[in-house]
Amino acid sequence: MAFALAGAERQSRQEQDSSWSARFDSLRVIWYRRIVNFDSRTQVQMIESVKSFTTDSGAALRARLDAFTKQLTAWLYRPGDARRIGRTVTLLLMLAGAGWAVVRLGQWGWMRWQGWRRPAEFDPVRRTAGKWLARLRQAAEDRGQRTEDREVLPDLQRLRYGRRETWPEPRGVFKRARRVRRARG
Repeated sequence: MAFALAGAERQSRQEQDSSWSARFDSLRVIWYRRIVNFDSRTQVQMIESVKSFTTDSGAALRARLDAFTKQLTAWLYRPGDARRIGRTVTLLLMLAGAGWAVVRLGQWGWMRWQGWRRPAEFDPVRRTAGKWLARLRQAAEDRGQRTEDREVLPDLQRLRYGRRETWPEPRGVFKRARRVRRARG
C-alpha cells in the first residue's frame, strides 16, 4: 500500500513538472543564467567580439565600395565606341524589361493572394470596373464637368455594384469606356 502511495505521489510530481508553469520556470532560469547573470568578463568579451565584427565588416564594405567606385570611374572615362554604347543600351533595356516583369509578377501574385484570401470580395471584373469609374470621374473633374456619361457609366456601375445576372459583357463595356475616355480625354 505504501509503495502504491509513493508511486502515485511520484506520478503527480512528474505531471506537475511537465506543466506550463514548470516550462516557464525553466525558461526563466535559462534567461537568468545566460542573459542576466553575465559576469563582467563575459560582458567585455561579448562587447569586444561585436565591436571587432562591426569594425571588420565596415572595413570590408568600404574596401569593396572603393574598388567599385574606381572601376566605375575608369569605365566612365574610357572613350566610347558604338559597340560599348550598344552593349550599355542593351543592358539598360534588359534591366528595364526585367524590372517591368518583376513588377507585373508582383501584381499578379498580389491579386492571386487577395483572391485566395478573400474569394468572395475579390472579383477582377468588379475591380476593373471600379478603376474605369474612377478614371472617367477624374477625367470629368479635370474638364470641370460632372460625370454624366449615359453611354457607358450605367454599364460600369452595374459591373461594379450589380448582381452577376444583370451584367452586360464586361470586355465590350471596358472597350467602350476606353473609347469614351480617349474621345473626351
